[in-house]
Amino acid sequence: MIAAISRNVLTRCNGGAAPTVRGARYLRPLLALAGVLMLIAATGATTSLADTLFAADSVAEGIRADFHEESAFLVRIRILHPIFAIGGGVILAWFAWKRMDEVELAGRPWPARFIIFGVGAQATLGVLHIALLTPLATGLLHLLIAQLLWVAFVFFALTLLEPEPGRGAV
Repeated sequence: MIAAISRNVLTRCNGGAAPTVRGARYLRPLLALAGVLMLIAATGATTSLADTLFAADSVAEGIRADFHEESAFLVRIRILHPIFAIGGGVILAWFAWKRMDEVELAGRPWPARFIIFGVGAQATLGVLHIALLTPLATGLLHLLIAQLLWVAFVFFALTLLEPEPGRGAV
């Protein structure tokens, strides 16, 4: 019902032709990747809160606290962020790498390149952040790159999903 109404509205707005999307086959993978990015962001925020509230005096102490049954729940679940971030980051970078030819043909390769570079930078910075016992400066830089990755991902998705030439745009 909603799909029929939206198609009718789009048809009227675009002079009679419903818009078609060139990269429609990428819609589901891109939505799945957006969900993975949201999961990484949510676990990152939780980890940051745990690091702030329950600061460790050493990396070894922090790792012990992650697996100690008497540690606060927030401390015990902070291990989820590196797991999701590494797994999701590898998948995201791989997806961007595999679509590099398409975005280059579209004339906008920078989002895919930034995603690949940004995932590597985030992994490096994440390790450094833990090694330095989570200082504010590395945390803010980690957050900045995460936000820039979101922006690059949106532009990457828009590049893959742009309307076919000569058809109405959504």
